[in-house]
Amino acid sequence: MHKYRMIFMGSPDFAVPALTTLYNQKNIEVVACYTQPPKPARRGHKHRKTAIHQQAERYNIPVHTPITLKDSQAVEVLRQMKPDAILVAAYGLILPRDIITLPRFGCLNIHASLLPRWRGAAPIQRAILAGDTVSGITLMKMDVGLDDGDILRQSTCPILPEMTAGQLHDQLAQLGADMLPDFLADWFAGHIIPQPQNHQEANYAAKITSNEGWIDWHHPAQNILNQIRALGVWPGMRFAYQDEVIFLRQAVLAEVKQLPSSQAKTPGTILTPQLHIQTGAGILQPQILQRAGRKACPVPDFLRGFVLPPGAILQGQPLPNRTP
Repeated sequence: MHKYRMIFMGSPDFAVPALTTLYNQKNIEVVACYTQPPKPARRGHKHRKTAIHQQAERYNIPVHTPITLKDSQAVEVLRQMKPDAILVAAYGLILPRDIITLPRFGCLNIHASLLPRWRGAAPIQRAILAGDTVSGITLMKMDVGLDDGDILRQSTCPILPEMTAGQLHDQLAQLGADMLPDFLADWFAGHIIPQPQNHQEANYAAKITSNEGWIDWHHPAQNILNQIRALGVWPGMRFAYQDEVIFLRQAVLAEVKQLPSSQAKTPGTILTPQLHIQTGAGILQPQILQRAGRKACPVPDFLRGFVLPPGAILQGQPLPNRTP
């Protein structure tokens, strides 16, 4: 049986199912894995290997961790491996043209959106933030641009109303892996016709920043709920009250049937003892809250140890000259 020589490039958990599937294909030899170098863990000073690095070592696959692929030596190392194809999934380094054009079957990419909908670093979070109801995996032939290569195959995945970014991440990671066996067989056999993307329909999924975790109560309640679903793991949606930063881990849309006629409607106002909060459009009711440095807990438990009275106005970020 002829075996295709393939190099796998990836770093986080998202790429692990794809590497596992590739490794288990009888007609494929994974000759090397490329991944990000080990980095210091959040706690302590030990350097932690990426998820792909750890998985490759379990499979006894040689691991390479260059800090760049743009120098001639990196290209020459890859050339000497004589790969038939390179498969990329959330690697984190830009591949120069000399590498993209090196394998005879090209460089292939597993991308976590239905291109050209979301190109860039955070397609999963951006899809939820935008209120998308469907996502999916695109297998594409890489080009030098950002996720703008020809589409080779796609498969969809619904985004359910309460689905978090973590849940969508796991479903898409497995979906991409499940697509690989049939796709690779058809690609190597020449049965797939690449389809150019419509670049006018592309959106840029920018990397998530810490500042996006501050709640703006002037936004509609549904938008804030989407932020909680998309950014709950990191950076975490949070607001400030007096000297405290409080993380909003889970919430629901709600209604308050009767309010005093004098009740303020300023966004961020707590309307009831049950913690109904006025937003720019609609009312949000937190279900799980967390003070910085403490455990998350249901609202009734939270309120037994911290007072958030009706009429108080929550801040979207700490007030000036206060320490978060």
